[in-house]
Amino acid sequence: MSKRNDDLIFETLWAAAIGAANQAGDKWVAEHTQPIWAVKDGNRTVGTMLDVCGIVYIRCSDKRSKFWKWAVKNQLAYSISLALNHKYRMRQEQGLNEACCYAALEVLTKAGITALYVYSRID
Repeated sequence: MSKRNDDLIFETLWAAAIGAANQAGDKWVAEHTQPIWAVKDGNRTVGTMLDVCGIVYIRCSDKRSKFWKWAVKNQLAYSISLALNHKYRMRQEQGLNEACCYAALEVLTKAGITALYVYSRID
């Protein structure tokens, strides 16, 4: 496979991963319309949240792959994670970000991209 063919394949795959993340995010938002967490100040409720805040992203455990090198070259990867710029990336709900990342990861792994996994923690 030529370098240019790799670029086209990875660009198409990246767009599909972003599309899957956006669809998963749309579904999550549609299903989570009522807050499930109360933010308290003593006994007084001062706010509500749809989910806990969390840090979620797709990590790479082997940076030698053609895909990872392509992502770095195209500024779509940081030192250990992909810069998955889906439309919900600025939201803090952990469940929403997990849904988006797992959907994107599924697209990438089904295409044979390996050494990627979702990292998630409550913030």
